[in-house]
Amino acid sequence: LSKVQASAAGNYRVIVRNSAGSATSVVASLTVNVPPAITVAPKGQTVVAGTNVLLSVTATGTDPLVVQWFKDGVDLAGATKTNLAFTNVQPAHAGIYLVRVTNLFGAATSGPVALKVNVPPSITTQPQSQTVMAGSNATFKVAANGTMPFSYQWRFNGSNLGGATSTNLTVSNVQSNRAGAYTVVVRNVAGAATSMVATLTIQTPPRITAQPQSQTVLAGTNVAFSVSAVGDMPLGYQWRKNNSNLSGATNALLSLTNVQPSDSGFYSVLVTNAWGRMGSTVATLTVLLPPAITVQPQSQSVPAGSLVV
Repeated sequence: LSKVQASAAGNYRVIVRNSAGSATSVVASLTVNVPPAITVAPKGQTVVAGTNVLLSVTATGTDPLVVQWFKDGVDLAGATKTNLAFTNVQPAHAGIYLVRVTNLFGAATSGPVALKVNVPPSITTQPQSQTVMAGSNATFKVAANGTMPFSYQWRFNGSNLGGATSTNLTVSNVQSNRAGAYTVVVRNVAGAATSMVATLTIQTPPRITAQPQSQTVLAGTNVAFSVSAVGDMPLGYQWRKNNSNLSGATNALLSLTNVQPSDSGFYSVLVTNAWGRMGSTVATLTVLLPPAITVQPQSQSVPAGSLVV
């Protein structure tokens, strides 16, 4: 029997015959000892952290077969089964694995396979809420741990911001329409994480949209100066005449009743709120006084040819 295989194992005997009869030999047993051969090798896997993993091997050969698993070239204590199971895998389990199967007649080693453990993003630095002045810049930042690379998508009030795909988001020249809730979604091959909400509050100082206007009126009439302003409420007003505050003149409308020449002058208003102040342009009030005769001409009787005054 040449190049015997396991299939050749069994009990053999021979019968010898001649013209006088036959003789049968005793049984001779053939045992074929087979070194290990791996028929199903372990396969590499890429998994998400927290899942369960099973590496397995199938081998043939004369028993008893002894199994030993290796990670990164080092034998794993207690890993002597055909199945190598991991529960709740973590990045520490990632590595190069192989298995060696031995018996009394030889050994077989599988090829190395990689176990890759991808970690979903976890946000380590959350974007922070901010309060800034209108017209300034606001910057939000995020940092995350997990399997690289990451992708980023910033959102404003629940909607994606076009082109906002970096770790930092800078909102330039902010105005009231940019106030709201900002978040960022961080993604990688293993999953996604959404940041906490960062609120952007815009401080809007006063801005005068309609200035008080100069007026020329007759004495005894009524006059009203008005101003229109926008900004964070509440807005405060202080009217001034000739650079001096007018007592009680703290509304957007300044009313003057029965004006006299003494009311003539330069009027302005200072508009304030918690974030700043703005002064109006100067409006001039000119009060015209109609003529009033203080000395009447007197009747006279004089001779002809005289001078009359």
